[in-house]
Amino acid sequence: MKNIPSTSWTITWKAGTTKASLDLPTDIESVAALEHLGLTRKVAGDVFERYAKRPNPQQNPDGILEYAFGELNRLKAQPSLQDIPPRQVMNTLGISNELQDALLNPRFTNSLSLKLFFISSRTV
Repeated sequence: MKNIPSTSWTITWKAGTTKASLDLPTDIESVAALEHLGLTRKVAGDVFERYAKRPNPQQNPDGILEYAFGELNRLKAQPSLQDIPPRQVMNTLGISNELQDALLNPRFTNSLSLKLFFISSRTV
């Protein structure tokens, strides 16, 4: 378990006149991996630190992703988050602005995976 802040694979492709690239963290158990999934750097760092310091990793065998989702579920269950606008909830949970924009963009509201993610972020 190590935090390698900027080590990543870069995948670049060209489609017509458009060139795009995607940086993927090389270590799944890292702050960079949590940031890649859409958490802000601060929240990703906080979650990673708690994960790394969790008691008895042998008896708490969740991987970093399960641990992070558990942390978000714990936070979203707070009664204070139940009746506020979606963007404010996502800010409180530490969801990056980029992911918020995608989730709230009407162009993507028909995407089943985005709908399911958004619904799960608003329910207990």
